Amino acid sequence: MRAGVSRALYGRDGDVAAITAVLDGARAGRGGALVIRGEAGMGKTALLDLAERCAADMTVLRATAIETEAELPFAGLHLLLRPVLSELGTIPDPRARALERVLGLVARPVQSPDDAVLAGLAVVSLLTKIAADGSVLCLIDDTQWLDSGSAAALLFAARRLDLAGVTMLLAIRDGLRVVETSGLAERYLEPLGDDAARLMLADEAADLDPLLVERVLGDSAGNPLAITELARAVQTETGLGADGRPGPLPAGQRIQRIYGQQILRLPLATRMLLLIAAAAGSGELALVLAAAQSLDLDVAALGPAEQAGLVSVTQRAISFRHPLVRAAAYHDAPIGRRQAAHRALADALADGGTDSLGVRAWHLAAAAAARDDHAASELELAAEQARQVSGYAAVAAAYERSAELTTDPAVRARRLVAAAHAASDIGDAARADRLLSMAEKLSGDPLLRAEAAYLRTRGYAADHRESLAALAEAATDVAGSHPGRALRLLRGLVIPARMTGQDQLAATVTERLADLEIAVRDGAGAGESEPVSNPDDRLLAGVVAWWRGDHETALTISARLAAECRERGMTGALVGVLHCYGLALAAGGDWAAARSALLEMSRAAADLGQPVRIGHAAALLAVLAALEGDETAYRSWMETYERHDISGDAWGYATALPATIDVSRGRFQAALDRFRSLPAEKWRDFTAFWYQPDIAEAAARAGDPDWASEITAIYARWADRSGQAWALAVAARCRGLCESSARADRHFEEALRWHSGAGRPMEEARTRLVYGEFLRRRKRRSAAAAQLISAIEIFDGLGAASYAQRARAELAATGLSSVRAEAPGVLARLTGQEYRIVMLAAEGASNREIGARLFLSHRTVGYHLYKAYPKLGVSSRTQLADVCARQKRASRLARGAAPEGEEPEDSAESA
Repeated sequence: MRAGVSRALYGRDGDVAAITAVLDGARAGRGGALVIRGEAGMGKTALLDLAERCAADMTVLRATAIETEAELPFAGLHLLLRPVLSELGTIPDPRARALERVLGLVARPVQSPDDAVLAGLAVVSLLTKIAADGSVLCLIDDTQWLDSGSAAALLFAARRLDLAGVTMLLAIRDGLRVVETSGLAERYLEPLGDDAARLMLADEAADLDPLLVERVLGDSAGNPLAITELARAVQTETGLGADGRPGPLPAGQRIQRIYGQQILRLPLATRMLLLIAAAAGSGELALVLAAAQSLDLDVAALGPAEQAGLVSVTQRAISFRHPLVRAAAYHDAPIGRRQAAHRALADALADGGTDSLGVRAWHLAAAAAARDDHAASELELAAEQARQVSGYAAVAAAYERSAELTTDPAVRARRLVAAAHAASDIGDAARADRLLSMAEKLSGDPLLRAEAAYLRTRGYAADHRESLAALAEAATDVAGSHPGRALRLLRGLVIPARMTGQDQLAATVTERLADLEIAVRDGAGAGESEPVSNPDDRLLAGVVAWWRGDHETALTISARLAAECRERGMTGALVGVLHCYGLALAAGGDWAAARSALLEMSRAAADLGQPVRIGHAAALLAVLAALEGDETAYRSWMETYERHDISGDAWGYATALPATIDVSRGRFQAALDRFRSLPAEKWRDFTAFWYQPDIAEAAARAGDPDWASEITAIYARWADRSGQAWALAVAARCRGLCESSARADRHFEEALRWHSGAGRPMEEARTRLVYGEFLRRRKRRSAAAAQLISAIEIFDGLGAASYAQRARAELAATGLSSVRAEAPGVLARLTGQEYRIVMLAAEGASNREIGARLFLSHRTVGYHLYKAYPKLGVSSRTQLADVCARQKRASRLARGAAPEGEEPEDSAESA
């Protein structure tokens, strides 16, 4: 920015400098975003104005979100992108089509429930494309009034503007709707200091009486807009200069009162025109005039408002001087006039053609003075339009308002349940429960009760027992009349029932599902349930395979499903798939790929507002850090887990993971003390197989053989049911740990036989470690050393530093010199993002193709490759492909897998 250009923004030099920095970064090809927060009147709009004036060399896109359109899906995004929508044909097709659908530019049906996410990707692609011809500046004012779809898409894009030459400035007024902007740089506008405030007031009112100067400075409390408006008010004797000082009010309300007083002095026709414009929100002059004409109002009536400086009018739009002027024009008007304005706008929209965003329905609702079935029906249609563009917050709002306007109690109940379903989709469990309770008071329909019970199980409550039992009962009640619906309701019940220890309920539901599936297949429930091959069912199959210990099948299913979700832009489903995929990769020893998948899961969950999923990803990343002996990373991920987990540590991570580190370092008593603090259901539950061997080892080595034997028996029963070689090997290892005599030898040797070719290198290395420790204690040093050296080689290959250190200490105790530490695979040097990009580049994908797959700009892809090449010691894609092929081959051999080319076609690798 030019020197001195910030002169009019008193006391805001630091904020101007921050804006200057992001603009200069965009000009240099470094994108970014800056959030400007503050109370009403603090100068947010003035800073955006200044940024626009100083961006003459850039493409500038600007929009002001409007309160009356806060429930209209993607209305804000349409306002911002309207000038560049002609460029949609230049970005990848799935994204362009999704953006066309959510903006109502095409009438074709939605092809994916994740069009909202694809819209965010489309915004990234579109802005990046425009920036290729010069940097881009996006200005969004009153961001707090953005509809949820627009906010999600724009904030999704804002977090991905690095290296794109695009800058986004978002102004947010505090104290209204909450806007989650984590991960973005922020500036909070504090009140002006005394010197800046006095200088500003002197420029605004040079001859003001000294007593009034102090009063204005005191009442304005450093708010720049308050200083301007209060100075004008006292000069014209319409505000603080009059007798009877008003009581203290927040600055925004005080300013709105002053604007209201100015509007009140205008002619009635002018006030009515301002009310229509405020209610319309969009500022489209043709719409305002069409509505005014139905009320016999003439455009000339806007003249007094223009002369007062409250609005500006062009051939196409009417713009309010400040959002608080619009608020005063609307909220200070009598309710009857507001209803008349909305009715006129609804009529004007009816005459003007298709209403793609449901605006007319909302105007009809606002015009209703009592229950109105016509307006309610229109809002229901608007809700379904919103669903078509994945505007689930708008769906919930429209259905709830539709229910309020509905006269028939049964219909009202149905619409309340639909609102609750949409609220549940966006994770608003409290709102969903409130709406369901209202619906249940209106109707006793068994199907409605079943749907309500289902929705109550979708949250992440600390204890699902009561809600799961209610769902099982309600679904059973409707199974005879609606088997397809009952099947859908019960499908997802088995896993959470198991998770909460309700094994009998899970078994009963499993038997009932078999009967229902036969009924549906025979046509009794045709059209009531989703296809059996849908992603949720396939993911369920992968999760069940994981819990059965069949991790190769889990890997195969989740790898294929993850690829499909990425290709189709199904980011919502992808989060759950990546959870299963990361688990399976970690179990197979491919920790770099597992970390990459889990980091992707965490980022996608953050974009979608799924805190529990963020917590799950963090816990699993903590597992990897613990295995690698990185206690700093472990503590960081555990803090993230505890911050985001709202289920009361249902998985026992907060206790089990610290104990895992203790076991890896040989701190068995500390581990045992932690494990003893776990509730019994946590270490008895069938899902605890992942840490039961740790309990057995800690108990056996810390002098509690009875508990070690009890846990080993529980784990062995699970391993026998799973039939997995690796699990049977671990069970044999645990039995060996429980023995203090020579019989332990037989168990350890049995474990090694099971490990042969089982594909779980970490478990084999742990078996060799504890066997080596046993042999050394029995003075069989050579045999111990052989096992320990083999364990060290596997631990080093995996990067399991803490276990490798423990094994080396044991090897040294045999009297042999330590084995030299081998560096883990070179791909482990990469960050998660670098790993994903490198693997795709090694397959021959171009930067643009990689960007399309990973939702990044091609410049970002190039930057990550630039950072990755030196880490891998390569300088070309050919060398990169060779390194990845060698690493992949080594990883396969370490897992005991067949050499490349000998694997069945349906393996996880081919997926």
